[in-house]
Amino acid sequence: MKLEGLQKEILQVDALWEQTRDNDDFRGWYGYGIRKDRDLYALTVFARNKADLKLILDTVSRLFRNDVRLQGFVVPRFRQLSGGKFSAAGSTPLKPGNIVFAVGKKCFSCPGTIGGFLASAPKRRAKKKWLLSNHHVLAECPSKVQVFGENNFLVGKKVRSAPVGLVDAALVELPQGMKINPHYGKLGKLIKKKKMKVPFGATVRKLGRATGLTSGHFIGICRKVIVFDCSDTGSAEFTNQLMIGAKKKKNPFADKGDSGSLVVSKQNPIGLLFAATSKGGPKDSGCGFKPPFFLANPLPSVIDELSKVVKAPLDLIL
Repeated sequence: MKLEGLQKEILQVDALWEQTRDNDDFRGWYGYGIRKDRDLYALTVFARNKADLKLILDTVSRLFRNDVRLQGFVVPRFRQLSGGKFSAAGSTPLKPGNIVFAVGKKCFSCPGTIGGFLASAPKRRAKKKWLLSNHHVLAECPSKVQVFGENNFLVGKKVRSAPVGLVDAALVELPQGMKINPHYGKLGKLIKKKKMKVPFGATVRKLGRATGLTSGHFIGICRKVIVFDCSDTGSAEFTNQLMIGAKKKKNPFADKGDSGSLVVSKQNPIGLLFAATSKGGPKDSGCGFKPPFFLANPLPSVIDELSKVVKAPLDLIL
């Protein structure tokens, strides 16, 4: 079925999601989205185990016509990528792929990765530059925040964050004259495209602090997905996120410390990595890809939401 033919069913599943989110019988329903299976689009639901998945598929299938494709696969719950192990290394602190973390009053954030740098050029003001990463990397500490990079290099103190839900993104303003290296190293030269349509199954890459340069595959769009935080004390619902997986479990797309990495497809920046499925679960999800799975915010949404926060149009420095 063409994507347009799924619109009615998508709205019906949206309504079912809202109705069942506080129902104990549906606690294992972590989200749903759209993916392309061969030449047809399918609505896909995912849950924590086979029993949960059967209940959800049985319930959702009642909303569908016989010609609409409905799929399901089992995944552990999604969780923000935490810090993991890291060490100070390198002589150029401010470049994509390097470590970044925030410290506040009695608070230490989940260390992550510099995703890149944004610039604003509002009228009658000097051009400002910002370092980009995740909200849970830069903005978790509530007060007296200082952001550091490699070798405990002080990056800045002015942190701004987009509301969590559409994106998990934040930035820190760089002092005037601070030197940056905006190049993406092994990712090569990136290009800007206003319209970035990524085919289902396409290869994507990222440059992260923990695992360096890796590749995976774009699986689909998660229309709704529940993501637990680094400390496992809370969760948030995200909308329209990019889902990424690998065909071989041996080489995962990312690991702890890679949060905030820029995700690219054919040299086009498309997303900001922020979450992964927890350990455990089945070895085969049933969708042709091996867990763990990963989530990235669509980059246009990241830039739009952060532009609203700083009240100036932002653009990625490439």
